[in-house]
Amino acid sequence: MSVVSAQGLSLTYPGNIEALKNVDLSIEAGEFVSFIGPSGCGKTTLLRVVADLEQPTGGTVLVTRQTPEQARQALSDVDTLMRDVRRVRQKIKRSNRVTCESVLGCLW
Repeated sequence: MSVVSAQGLSLTYPGNIEALKNVDLSIEAGEFVSFIGPSGCGKTTLLRVVADLEQPTGGTVLVTRQTPEQARQALSDVDTLMRDVRRVRQKIKRSNRVTCESVLGCLW
């Protein structure tokens, strides 16, 4: 399964500056990938498009079979869920401590 895929990806800035032109890419789960090239060749721009920080002017990008925007939102939802889980765990720990203190207080 491709974790990141791009087909015909292009990004042109005002002034007809082509930052990305017809990029095809497929990164499979578990693969280690690095982008190497001279300054200004589009490495950071490609990563910014994948991270939904830049909008391509052509082609498609998918992150875990979703648009970068959908993938970013899903990650945000997971982060929010994990924060809620941590809050509940903290409340449970506090409740248990209060209960233990109450019981120990009664025993002393």
